[in-house]
Amino acid sequence: MPDLAAVLSYLDRESSWHDYIAQQNFLYHPLKSMLFTLRAENLFVSPATISRKYGDPGEAIVVDSAYPFLYRLRYIDGDVALYSKRAFRYGVYGFNVQLPPTTDPAFKNLWLGAEPTGGGNGGYAFFYFDLTSGVLKTYIAARSIDGSGGRFVDVTGLMPVDPTAGMYDYLVKVNRASVEFWVRGKLIGVIQFANGAYSYDVRTGPPYYLGQAGGNAPSVMPMLIESLCASAGYIGTVSNVVLGNVWASDGDPAPPRSLDLYTSGASWSGYSVGSGALTSDGVPVAGYDRKEILFLADGSGTLYIDVDYGLNAFDEYDSVSITANRLVRYVLTDPVLWVRLRFAPASYPTTVVRAKVLMS
Repeated sequence: MPDLAAVLSYLDRESSWHDYIAQQNFLYHPLKSMLFTLRAENLFVSPATISRKYGDPGEAIVVDSAYPFLYRLRYIDGDVALYSKRAFRYGVYGFNVQLPPTTDPAFKNLWLGAEPTGGGNGGYAFFYFDLTSGVLKTYIAARSIDGSGGRFVDVTGLMPVDPTAGMYDYLVKVNRASVEFWVRGKLIGVIQFANGAYSYDVRTGPPYYLGQAGGNAPSVMPMLIESLCASAGYIGTVSNVVLGNVWASDGDPAPPRSLDLYTSGASWSGYSVGSGALTSDGVPVAGYDRKEILFLADGSGTLYIDVDYGLNAFDEYDSVSITANRLVRYVLTDPVLWVRLRFAPASYPTTVVRAKVLMS
């Protein structure tokens, strides 16, 4: 028979833990709207890293004096982290933001995305901006729920905009098996997750980053806005981080996806093959039951379908004969993580008219 005192002690600890989570609204609040704006009552300020004090969320958000529809962050402590009072399942996290100029002496870092708590426990997914010695760099990062896998990647060279030049939209979409990062409607990166998979880069160059990580994607998280000032002397000052609209909602675990084929940044559509075979970069397909390959070329040849199961190695899966100017539709339903195509024309030059992977 179990020890009654031990059981009561366990239940007390569990009750306190759930009560703490509910009070602080870190993880779940069923009565909050799925959409929210930067009102103080919708945010919680985490313990900061310098003075370790709690602050009123209202102290961290300041209405811009010149533009009342914009907000600025105040460094109420050295590191202030704002969490939404609700967690979002397969969340969509959007931020309309302008970063400070690179000459700003007070600004150091900004995180925009989602995480359950500090220190990476429970995973995370965010944009990270770092200003060091007058140089601003942009990173994307995602970590699995158990911390077994993740990627932290410099995407400064892939950015379509200068984050200091205007108010731009940054969006993080967490899916069942991947995290997508978008800037001003342009895909910047996809970090894919799978238990048992290795963590590795698939493509670091344009048009967008592709990477694989082990573990499960962090599919339920509250929104995070976190900023760090350059030194303790700036605590209490209003930052030059300008926030416009901020939004979050539950999302589709596997939103339909359509990705073009690329080789080292060059699109296959319109690509003329002059010799040998054309080999694509990998395409992330984890979390999707149906993967349909569309291919059309103006000459005949053979299309090879390669797959990767998270081992950072492609194996030949199948091959299809290509007839000139006839669209090929190939459906793949096996649970693979990455798909790669190789096209070997029968004669040269042969131009690829269309090459795309549809996922649903």
